[in-house]
Amino acid sequence: MTADIYEKTYVSVKNGLADTEYLDRLVRIMRDNREPMACADLGRLVFNERYGSEYMGKSLSARMGQMLKHLRQGGFIKVDLVDGTPVTITHMGYIEPQGAEVEPEFIRVHDDKGREYDMPNPNYRPSWCRGTWGEVTETITPKIKVYYWVAE
Repeated sequence: MTADIYEKTYVSVKNGLADTEYLDRLVRIMRDNREPMACADLGRLVFNERYGSEYMGKSLSARMGQMLKHLRQGGFIKVDLVDGTPVTITHMGYIEPQGAEVEPEFIRVHDDKGREYDMPNPNYRPSWCRGTWGEVTETITPKIKVYYWVAE
């Protein structure tokens, strides 16, 4: 984006110049590399080692996300979701007992005169009180957004 000295006196033009400072580099990288790439990979290519630093990492990742959002809205790039590397985590969770027979909440009873009633089952235990709390190991497959260039 180019602007003359008078246009740069406007805050909106100054902000636009700052927001599009790295846009040309991002477009060049995405055009040259036609395979899908994650936002983090693109960020490292555009901003070099500054992208993952503690000091500038968050603002640069926000800027990268904003540029990718605008390119997607303009129809220049497409976004897909791919499965990442599965991760195993351990956390506290509810453990249902295996093979336990669940009593019904209501039972049908008959009196001496032959009438039928639905009555709360005295042996019924709700699901929240059947099991125990403990450590649960889970495998999670993260979904990663990948971006690829589609414009000519």
